[in-house]
Amino acid sequence: MLKLKKITCCALVLSGLLLACCFAFFKSPTFFIEHARTEEQIQWGLMQRRFLPENSGMLFHYSQPQKLNFWSFNCYIDLSVAFIDEKGVVREIKTLKAFPEKMDPSRPVLSNRDFALYSYKDPIVIFFQKNSISASVPVKYVLEMNLGWFERNKVQVGDILHWNDNDSSAFFTSPN
Repeated sequence: MLKLKKITCCALVLSGLLLACCFAFFKSPTFFIEHARTEEQIQWGLMQRRFLPENSGMLFHYSQPQKLNFWSFNCYIDLSVAFIDEKGVVREIKTLKAFPEKMDPSRPVLSNRDFALYSYKDPIVIFFQKNSISASVPVKYVLEMNLGWFERNKVQVGDILHWNDNDSSAFFTSPN
């Protein structure tokens, strides 16, 4: 029994040291993500949100790498957006400005069905399309965070996003 306690104690100490070493390699603090995986979740994104906690964001998952385009239609929060490839590598970081004042209050978009209130030729839709951002390379993931989050946390192009599909935690590491 004494031998088992020593082994267990050693295992706990070693796992603690390993965890401490891993934290030394994290590029960013652990943050929390909501996953947008379905077409409806991806289409809705962070619309209608008036607040996003500082270390929280949304990770959009696509089935295949593609050159993606994001707009801020029906959004209230300015965002920083990371375009991420299939290996989790940040390929680009861009700013997505919100223009809530450009939405028509007589045609609120409170659900995905309400998109029918706006045609593709609508001047409001055209405005948001002109103010959209695009990935210049095919990517599989897009991470939206509060404006300036990547800069404040020293996350840059080339860093690697890690997340667990079973929970909402994520962090970045440097490739070096």
